[in-house]
Amino acid sequence: MKKALLVIDLQEEYFENQNSFKNQFKLDMSNFHQRTFNSVDEYMNSVNKIIEKEQSLGTEIIYIQEVLPNKVFFRKFFGHSIEGTPGVELHHSLKKVNNTVFTKAFGDAFTNRKLKKYLKENGIEEIYIVGCDSTKCASFTAKGAIKNGIKVSMFIDGIFTFCPQDEKKKKKELEGLGVQYI
Repeated sequence: MKKALLVIDLQEEYFENQNSFKNQFKLDMSNFHQRTFNSVDEYMNSVNKIIEKEQSLGTEIIYIQEVLPNKVFFRKFFGHSIEGTPGVELHHSLKKVNNTVFTKAFGDAFTNRKLKKYLKENGIEEIYIVGCDSTKCASFTAKGAIKNGIKVSMFIDGIFTFCPQDEKKKKKELEGLGVQYI
């Protein structure tokens, strides 16, 4: 069974410019298992180790970026992930092992038909997820994968949240759908 690691939304602005969220979210470097990362560097090192290990095992590495159209509506009501802005780029300390990058305008990466086609053409039947947010885009992508018949696991040392108050409920929901936490 072929596998892929989806690296979800690890973009510059989510770590460097919290003001882009208009105080909507607060970066919380903890995850479901109360593992707290003391810094962005510590978190990125953890993700980079996962990427290196999975790549050495032959797992396909796929980067996902949230990119919204650079239009007044999106700039005004979302204020982040705007196409053409520096903050939309993958984080500078993230290990980039290839140029396999897909964008999304919605939480679920499986709304991108090109990603679904790529996974199908490459025979990928199982995905691992790292990135943000364990209660938003990462979880929406996990649900999208399940709807598409793909087995899903989340690396607990590779995900974090902006919404810690929602984590337990979201974890229970995803586990009920078959998502594993490893």
